[in-house]
Amino acid sequence: LGNLHARQGKLETARQHFGEALRLYPNYADAHSNYGQLLAEQGDIESGIEHFRKAIELNPALSRAHLNLGVALAKQGRLEEAIWPLQQAVRLSPDSADASYYLGSVFAAQNRYSEAAESFKQALQIQPDSAPAHQSLAQVLALQGKKEQATEHCQQALRLMKQTGNIPN
Repeated sequence: LGNLHARQGKLETARQHFGEALRLYPNYADAHSNYGQLLAEQGDIESGIEHFRKAIELNPALSRAHLNLGVALAKQGRLEEAIWPLQQAVRLSPDSADASYYLGSVFAAQNRYSEAAESFKQALQIQPDSAPAHQSLAQVLALQGKKEQATEHCQQALRLMKQTGNIPN
């Protein structure tokens, strides 16, 4: 019920349901991960991180918890610490474009452009119509001096943004 209420924007009710679920089932990894996401989205990133870590402790194969942990750490500027959980998310869910994209974003923020480019390319293999992945790949390719490839991905990002209405014609 916590997820349902969170999607409906009933955040306090969602918190109550997650709290009750964790009181009744303290070893329920999915509930820890979902509650952590709600907390992080509400700005309590540190509490969210605690719940992501607990979820991973309870179920190391829960890729979403690894992804959420990596994203939360990155938001706090803890980039080096964010890499391992994001790599785990990619390993556990090789079909997750989000995991590859966020890993690429962390690498890019660390000026690790070759690794960033590989991660963005992996995200695009999974989700070829991702304008953010094309745009991010274009940026790191440009920083690597690969102007022609960068231009191609930039143009693709613009085409996709126009198709979805995210930029004016």
